[in-house]
Amino acid sequence: RSAPPGARAMRGAASASQVTRAAQPFKFCSIHPYFTILDEAAAAPIMAEFVEQTRAEKGCIWYGWDRSGDKLFCNEAYVDADAVLAHLENVGGLIDKILAGPAKLESIEFHGPGAELEKLKPTADSLGATCYAVDSGFSSMPVENGPSANPGTLCTIHPYFTIVDEEAAKPLMAEFVEKTRSEVDCVYYGWTKVGDKLFCREGYGSGDGILAHLDNVGPLLDKMLAGPAKLESLAFHGPAAEMEKIKETASGLGAAILIKDSGFERFEKA
Repeated sequence: RSAPPGARAMRGAASASQVTRAAQPFKFCSIHPYFTILDEAAAAPIMAEFVEQTRAEKGCIWYGWDRSGDKLFCNEAYVDADAVLAHLENVGGLIDKILAGPAKLESIEFHGPGAELEKLKPTADSLGATCYAVDSGFSSMPVENGPSANPGTLCTIHPYFTIVDEEAAKPLMAEFVEKTRSEVDCVYYGWTKVGDKLFCREGYGSGDGILAHLDNVGPLLDKMLAGPAKLESLAFHGPAAEMEKIKETASGLGAAILIKDSGFERFEKA
């Protein structure tokens, strides 16, 4: 059976640089809120307030806004569920402000280890959030929340799948993790899932790192999309200069590109 066109496009991207290093546990929590901007002039100063107010949070690993047209995403991660709850309390007033006219919340998700999601369940229920539990993965962040809040440069891929054949998908998911583990520019990588919904939570240091990864796992993606799972949506997020490098690849995949608007990161990469 021939490979899906998107997977073939991935394969020609670049050669993955390989490295051997000690991986860290894939245990951080992330919030995935998707908005539509209704009043840009009103939203922009509130977005800036979110960044500045979050900058002082000790449990925040990275935080910032990515956008494409009127589509807005808050790209954010925390050391654990307690840090997520502290953040939501810290910015509660700003959430009220941005949802009072400047923007509309389209959907929200929490991703993290099952034990941490249990702590978030009452909050998730009140927000109508979907919780994706960590299935497998690794981190290359020996320090997640360092003392310095540096400019946000992280590039992320956001692929959402529906599992069609879990028995066939599981070994392929494990292969993805093992094959990606040696990529020099990978910051973190792994799978989160809820029911038959599957998400690959992954971040890279540059657009070149994304291209190297797509080339590295291209054959595995062909296998995954040949029956075990269906790709529902795909988006790339990152600074404009890095997204320019992957523009052609993203177009070939029918993927969205969201450009980093603002933000910071505290992690240190191995």
